[in-house]
Amino acid sequence: MTRPTSPPSIDGDQPSVAQTSTTDDLAARSIRAAKSGLVLSVGRVALQFLSQILMARMLGPEPFGIFGLALVAFTFTTFVSEFGFGMVLMQKPQLQDRDIRLVFTWQMTLGAVAALCLLVVAPWLGQWYGEPQITTALQWMSLACLLNAAAATGTALLMRDLDFRAIGLIDLVGYAVGYLGVGLALAYTGHGVMALIAAWLVHAAIRALLVRIRRPHPARLLWRGEAGPLVLATGSRVLFTNIVNWLLQNVDRVIIGRLLSTHAVGVYNVGNNLATTAGMLLVNALQPTFISGGARVQQDPERLGRAWLQIIATIWIIAAPAFVVAASIAPSVIRLLYGERWTDAAGVLAALLVGMPFYLTAAMSTPVLWNCQQGHREPLLQLPVLVLGAMALAVFTPAGVGTAAWVITGIYSARALVLAAAAARATGVSAGRVLVPVVRGLVVCAGAFALARVTAIGLDAALPGNIIADVLVGGAVPAAILAGLVALQPTLLGDDATTMVVRIVPALGRRFAR
Repeated sequence: MTRPTSPPSIDGDQPSVAQTSTTDDLAARSIRAAKSGLVLSVGRVALQFLSQILMARMLGPEPFGIFGLALVAFTFTTFVSEFGFGMVLMQKPQLQDRDIRLVFTWQMTLGAVAALCLLVVAPWLGQWYGEPQITTALQWMSLACLLNAAAATGTALLMRDLDFRAIGLIDLVGYAVGYLGVGLALAYTGHGVMALIAAWLVHAAIRALLVRIRRPHPARLLWRGEAGPLVLATGSRVLFTNIVNWLLQNVDRVIIGRLLSTHAVGVYNVGNNLATTAGMLLVNALQPTFISGGARVQQDPERLGRAWLQIIATIWIIAAPAFVVAASIAPSVIRLLYGERWTDAAGVLAALLVGMPFYLTAAMSTPVLWNCQQGHREPLLQLPVLVLGAMALAVFTPAGVGTAAWVITGIYSARALVLAAAAARATGVSAGRVLVPVVRGLVVCAGAFALARVTAIGLDAALPGNIIADVLVGGAVPAAILAGLVALQPTLLGDDATTMVVRIVPALGRRFAR
């Protein structure tokens, strides 16, 4: 990864006025981009949430399991075909048309190769899982390899421009048409797993079209260029990292599908999707900004470390207690949203909600390594976690899908530990500074759990069997009490979390300053 060029410091220690002004402007743009991305991600997730519930009620676990297993193979080919090209476009200090043409050419080529590979392996995977419909699903989904490749270059350029508003709007429109339009109509008319596949393809097609309209770029084929060595060096590192991440993210579905059933995979997918929805809102809004903005302050790891600490504090002190409260009402949430056919997903949801703070910690630590020129360490650090996690899943998954979910939470924890430790070393942040917000967050989580249990006991006595009250009151009461405590005593959040909250909601600055 190439460092961006910048004027030297005046005195060798302090940045020049020009550097400070540029960096401050970048920080402001990054915060605005994060806010815009978060708002639009909320909209897309709301659509995703609604369409998933409606389709799950219509289809049941089996089609979701078939689609989930097909998606495992599809995402692998996507990771391979991307080859880190987007990272090259985002990180290269100066871009020329030839660089863009080179990346576009190879992305389309590898997208076509990925589509062909899916067509070839589809029958074998259908036999391996003992489910012929997986073969049909993969054959149709191979088209999305080409569609995603067509959109990839423009998307990377939009991310480089910090135009996350456009990215969010494009995803919002694509998801609305694909899932709320085509997917729900096909699910209602009894098309089973094909409803999910058609929704996926329509979403990908609309995304490719709108990205091209919003961020046109040179598309003439170019097989060789000056950026070739950089593409190969960065791409090979990103590819290895993506393969390890793919294994970590999908080994659960592979083992559950092999040792249990497609029904169990469907149950696991619904619980997993619910658990990760809120987490991915934060990741989608903050991680791209962190990568793009952080690339411009690579020469200031101390500043990067401070920003990372603020994010970690926010995850553990604000987000983690919310996940704990949500986990306490997981059975009622599943029954209310999905119905009795999906009750087995409650244990999965509760386990993975507990693991979400670890998941977010890992997700927000990896950009630090890449921006500190240590991205190559990410897959190497996670390989032992992958091996031990796969062995644990193979041993414990036969006990049930809920048990497998707790193993996944353990994998999240191990990933967070190794990646956060590496990020701390890369930026010179001491272990003590990282542990302070984590420990503070764990204390708040313990209080949140106690409040949730007391509320649940009171509801059982007053309104037994009322799942609507369990969800609304059981979630709102602990949250309101915790929010009230913070309002009375803002110092409970600590300096790092307070700084991040005020950046996102400036109106709270005066209250927290009291």
